[in-house]
Parts: sequence; C-alpha cells; structure tokens
Amino acid sequence: MLLSPDLGCPHDYALRPADLIRVNQADLVIVHGLGAEPFMDTLLANKPREKVLTIADHTEAIAADPEEAENESHEPAGHAGHHHHERYNPHLWASPVQAAREVRILAVKLAAADPAHADRYQANAERYAKRLETLAGRMKAAAGHFKSRNIVTFHDAFAYLARDLGLHVAATLTVDPQMGASASQLGELDRIIRQRNVAAIFYEPAYSDAAAKMLAGQTHVPAYPLNPFNFAKGTPDVASYERVMEENLKTLEQALGAQP
Repeated sequence: MLLSPDLGCPHDYALRPADLIRVNQADLVIVHGLGAEPFMDTLLANKPREKVLTIADHTEAIAADPEEAENESHEPAGHAGHHHHERYNPHLWASPVQAAREVRILAVKLAAADPAHADRYQANAERYAKRLETLAGRMKAAAGHFKSRNIVTFHDAFAYLARDLGLHVAATLTVDPQMGASASQLGELDRIIRQRNVAAIFYEPAYSDAAAKMLAGQTHVPAYPLNPFNFAKGTPDVASYERVMEENLKTLEQALGAQP
C-alpha cells in the first residue's frame, strides 16, 4: 500500500522518493482511477500500460460537474465537486454496490495478468462481491424506512451511496477537505440547512468536525460521523470495509429514521 489507511482523501497524498522506487520495481500497480490519485500520473509515467490495473473501469460513474448531471449527481448548487477538474466523481468505493463491481473488475484484470491463478482470483472476488451486495441490500432495505432524505455531507464522497439509498445531498461542508469553510460559506450552509429541511449534517472521521458541530449548534440539526472508507483504525483486514459500512448504516438509521 502506498497510502496510509488513515490518510483521508487520496488527493491529499504527498509523494515520497521511495514511492517511485516501489512503483518502478512492482510487477503490477493497482489504481482506482477516475482521478482519485492524481499523484499517480507522475509515478506511472514510465510504467507500461499493461502493468497498471485500474478498477474504476466500466462502473456507473457520476459526473463531477453538477451542471452536467443536475438530477443525477446529488451535488448541491453552488458547491462544485472537490474533483471539479475531473470529469467524474471518483468516490465509487463509498457505495457497496459499486465496490462489488470494482472487486469483480479487479479479479478480471488480475486473472489476465496472472492466468495461472485466474480461477482463484475469480472465485475469491465473486465470494467477496456477493458479501458486499448483501450489505448493499441491507442498506437499501433500511433506507426504505428513512423518514428524512435531505442531508449535508462533509465533501462529495457520498454521491454514489446517496444514489443507492435515495438520499439528497443538499450541500457539502467543503469543496476541498483540507480547507475549512469561510464565514460566508457557513452562512450559506446555515440558510440551505434551514430552507431545505435538512435532517442531518455528516462529518468525516479523518477530518475536523468543527464546522459540522458549529452548524449543528446554530441550526439545531444534529451532526454525525459518516466514513467513506478513507479512515480506518488499526491495521486493515478483510472485514474492514464491511465494518465501516455497517457503522455507517447504524448512523444513517439513527440520523434519518425519525422525523426531523
């Protein structure tokens, strides 16, 4: 892994000299794609294309520009996506539905790169993808009982999960996770939260909760943590993603299961 599990957004990563050595020595480099790791452009400049496996290929990507997909992207008016310079929102993995697709895509590409173990890749991927689809089904079933659907998120990481669960992201707290909201932005967020009957404000564990807590105090709309799997305590294991999403499900049920 080039990235630490508690990094936050991959866009925040600063390259180290050792990274270039590791990438050059690697037989294969697996990347997410859709602009999630802009630093990889430099690292992969001299890497043969067949040695780079991108797992976001052939997924149902959402346009990063809200004007391109106003009714699809759940991106708030006036709050351009964090990745506005990219064509698509890259945060597919925050949706178990899309994560399952990415698992299967990875298996196909690993099988092609290492045919001797193709059957094992495919079998393991299918088993895990089905677990993720079961999780997605539980989340969708729970969402059917949500009393409220207008939310504010920390940044644009939950567009895919919102699409899965029929939620509407009325606004995001920030465009760039590394930059806090200005006084004027907080004022606009206060107006949106009140005007659109927002039920919950979500912040991300990898970043400060100050803006969310401030708005919660002003608007009396509760703030909760929601993790797009950009932060994990301890060393990740095979169940880490499912644990994070199960926690997210509990949070969503608590936040949206009652009338605001």
